[in-house]
Amino acid sequence: MHAPWEKTFDWLGTTGNRAAVELLLRALKSGTPQIRRAALLALMRRPEKNAHLVVLRDIDRTDDCWQDCLRILPGAFQEFLRDQLVHGDPHQRQEVCRFLVDTDQFDFVPLLAHLLENRKIQPRDALAGTLQALCRKLGTLVEVASAGNEATQIMRTAEQVRRALNIAADRYAKHEAPEILEGLLLLSAGYSRLFLEIIRQPGHAARSVLLHLLSTDTSSATLKVLCDFLNQADAPQEVLRIISQRSDLPFLRHLLHSVKTPLSATVRRHLKSLRSLKWLDNLEGLLPSLDETEQSALVEIVVHSGVPRQEALRVVGKVLTEGLAGARRTAAEALADFHGAEANDLALRAMSDPDPLVQ
Repeated sequence: MHAPWEKTFDWLGTTGNRAAVELLLRALKSGTPQIRRAALLALMRRPEKNAHLVVLRDIDRTDDCWQDCLRILPGAFQEFLRDQLVHGDPHQRQEVCRFLVDTDQFDFVPLLAHLLENRKIQPRDALAGTLQALCRKLGTLVEVASAGNEATQIMRTAEQVRRALNIAADRYAKHEAPEILEGLLLLSAGYSRLFLEIIRQPGHAARSVLLHLLSTDTSSATLKVLCDFLNQADAPQEVLRIISQRSDLPFLRHLLHSVKTPLSATVRRHLKSLRSLKWLDNLEGLLPSLDETEQSALVEIVVHSGVPRQEALRVVGKVLTEGLAGARRTAAEALADFHGAEANDLALRAMSDPDPLVQ
């Protein structure tokens, strides 16, 4: 846009003349995209509520023409949104909530968490759902962020949101909103001391909800938090029990990729405390869906776990006879730690394997 036009819209966005709003509303209908975007930005800088309501209600947020303008909001429009959330009626709050999610307004997560502590503010489900949706979107951006200024800004935003959610999670009794714990898990980089402290306190209001999420949630961030406990010397028995009892494929895959060989002394100790592994009940169905690396890790986990040796031998035999080449080699090596007629029979069968390294 030419400099004279920039100066014009800058003046329209800041002048005390309220007639500027009407001019900007007409400019929103211009056939020139640059003029429409400049008019939108100027409207958001205005102090008048009616200008902001037009942006909130009438702008098509799915239109590419507007999306860049709606990512970073002028201070006046941010203040309008905050006022609507704090003092607006339930319908107004719902409108703002939809806007926040559509435009990725992650900086509003701390305010949403704070508002959830006031049980009288409605609709709570909209506030909680908005917080959760924003955390999910931000978590996805963190996962795919690579390098550069944009990635740095995403990481900085995630850290700020994480700090706010840490405080909110520790104040769980004030709001009892599971979405705050879900959001914190979605943005966690793995093991967190806060999660350990919550689980260690039987009377903590968030304890049962956190354990439930660790038992059921399949997001990669939550699974990383769960599996990272294997690397912690002070991992609670409740968490190890969850690792023992989960059998869903997303969890199993994450577990198999998170356990690195050679196993550390801490991981070995925790695995040895696991007297059963629920996913072994469906070994026949799971094994074909795993790749070579995953099948090999499965063998390592089972032989170092506390499951009965006969059960471990069954798993080794299954991989040795039906697994992929690399996994069969791992199973053949593991077979050296077993004795008896069944182990000897498996060793004889391994000698006829088409892979010479298995033989």
